[in-house]
Amino acid sequence: MERTNGRSADAIQGVLLDFISRAFFVERNDIDVDKSLVQTGIIDSIGLIEISSFMERTFGFHVTEGDMTRDNFGSVTLMSKFAYRRLSDGQQEAEDGKPRPSAETRGAASH
Repeated sequence: MERTNGRSADAIQGVLLDFISRAFFVERNDIDVDKSLVQTGIIDSIGLIEISSFMERTFGFHVTEGDMTRDNFGSVTLMSKFAYRRLSDGQQEAEDGKPRPSAETRGAASH
């Protein structure tokens, strides 16, 4: 099982499932991790923003507007993979001592 910053990919998914269950009043077992939470009626677009804010607070990385795609937020599985990648990026930053510019910073530097 892969780990980053002390968290496994499965543990990240578990944290997200716990939050979604509590915040949106749905039984954890009723959440299909491979289906869209919006399309299944569990959340709406505001719910996606709540989940991204939760990820920022819990995992310590910034979620940009550009991150809010179906590839990253299309299901709990995709959200977990997105968080895992972001945490992996953060771990690599700490190891080499050089912070990587965020998408916002890269965009501003190219203008």
